[in-house]
Amino acid sequence: MANELNAGDWAGVSFKRSDSTLFGKFTLHFKAMASDPNAVIQVILHNPADEDDTLNAGSFKNLSDSEMKEYTLEVDAEAKYDRITIQDIYNEGYTLILNDVYLVVPEEPIDENCWAAALGFNCCKTTKTVIMEDADGAWGAEDGFWCGIVEDKEDTCWSTKLGYPCCKENNVIYSIDAQGSWGYENDGWCGIAKINEECEFNAFGYTCCPDATVVFEDDHKWGYVNNQWCGVAI
Repeated sequence: MANELNAGDWAGVSFKRSDSTLFGKFTLHFKAMASDPNAVIQVILHNPADEDDTLNAGSFKNLSDSEMKEYTLEVDAEAKYDRITIQDIYNEGYTLILNDVYLVVPEEPIDENCWAAALGFNCCKTTKTVIMEDADGAWGAEDGFWCGIVEDKEDTCWSTKLGYPCCKENNVIYSIDAQGSWGYENDGWCGIAKINEECEFNAFGYTCCPDATVVFEDDHKWGYVNNQWCGVAI
């Protein structure tokens, strides 16, 4: 691909990703030849959010004027760029021939919390908007691709969709069903996030009672609710 870089125009050849993914850490590979053996080219990165925010990632001098040679540039920058320009650094003008231009972006480490990875999908990085749900989980979309939404158990109240708030002060378990663990505060049932579960009687195979009525006492206090024994939390 021959490109005429006109003197005085700060001319260059730009390459942009076809999607909206931003990059910063990568290896740039390309083959080049210039009509001027004294040509020097520089690689500029562009931030799509701010046209004045550019980064000079590196330069190459003494390009061959007789054969295509391969060049490599390692870049380690903040992931906020979407376009690369290979430019005449001195603005003198010459013919620049480029071929086989490509980036190699290091693979991101596998997120053990990303349930969608086992299905061949990434998990959503920014969106929490649920587009659909299936047996595997909740799905969103980013950059035109499906992504799995990881539930943040510390911030998500699972019981709100059932019409109950999550417990704010009391994390003692009074009941357990298929939905999860339940507490009781402000005269009403509330859901307990898994990380907040507290009931000493769970170790004995019992739940905690929703009230403090004691009907039997040994080393612990016991109640009897819904035809089941339960521990009375002190």
